[in-house]
Amino acid sequence: MAVSEFRRGLPFEGLTFLKAMPPWWQDVLAYRFEADGGMQPLLIAVRDGYLNVYAEGQSVLKIGFDVRRSGDVRLRGRIHRKYVQGGEAGNGYLVFDGEQVTSSDGTRVASYDGPGTLRSWVEAARDWSGDEKKGVAVITLNHPEVIDVEMALPANAAVSPTDTRVANRMDIVALERNAAGTASLAFYEAKLFSNGELRARTFKPRVLQQLDRYRSYVSAPDRRAQVLAAYKEACALHVEFARMRGATISPLVAEVTAGGALEMDAEPRLIIFGNRPEQVAAGASWHQHAKALEGVHVIIEAAAENVRLKSLALKRN
Repeated sequence: MAVSEFRRGLPFEGLTFLKAMPPWWQDVLAYRFEADGGMQPLLIAVRDGYLNVYAEGQSVLKIGFDVRRSGDVRLRGRIHRKYVQGGEAGNGYLVFDGEQVTSSDGTRVASYDGPGTLRSWVEAARDWSGDEKKGVAVITLNHPEVIDVEMALPANAAVSPTDTRVANRMDIVALERNAAGTASLAFYEAKLFSNGELRARTFKPRVLQQLDRYRSYVSAPDRRAQVLAAYKEACALHVEFARMRGATISPLVAEVTAGGALEMDAEPRLIIFGNRPEQVAAGASWHQHAKALEGVHVIIEAAAENVRLKSLALKRN
């Protein structure tokens, strides 16, 4: 089975639609909420032809587009029904057209009445976000060089034959300045210290399978070229979104957008947070689990807000 091409970007018509600044989009750009780490904006992540809008690591809204032959463009957003109708509404998604939320058969469910409606959706989404996702959101907030979260490998990418539970999403994609002085992509997996994927009786934790999978995916020659091209396009879109927000942009993101070189470090890094020093000291077995991570770039901090992505030295506790 052929593996889907990796892409990041929007149709030209979709970006033009957003540049016209429809009211709901202005609300998304302007929205801020108070959380650990201070006031957080909604994170906009570029996908293949659409956007995901995140609050504390939880996807609130998918922004897609219907482009007609006539050139007419319509918003085709998707939002989980539990954010609109409450946690008891069950699974499934509703359609958002910028003014109305409807079911798949066109039945009206709710109206969009401005920032208050968006606030209710965001707060509902935050209720479903776990500590690990919240930690990733704080790390992202502190690093303007982050250009993607939940980088999904295509569903038909090679799967580990021994463990189908291995996650299929890299938590963080960021830019860093490499030894040559140009920009490089860097990939991160983030785990709470309590996450069982960091530990195994055999001292071969599942997180190593994840990292191996990610490494193999991005380092394949054809895939490497796709990923680099995709994230160059994503950088250009982030510059556009910053302009729309009236916000500053990371110099590295601006540099890549202006045509600067972009390389890749295909070796994924591991972030571990949420531990207390006494937990590490008291957990004799952790030293053996940590030893199993030798050779992996590990950043380990007690709190997500203390994580600095440029601290790549292996730390063993």
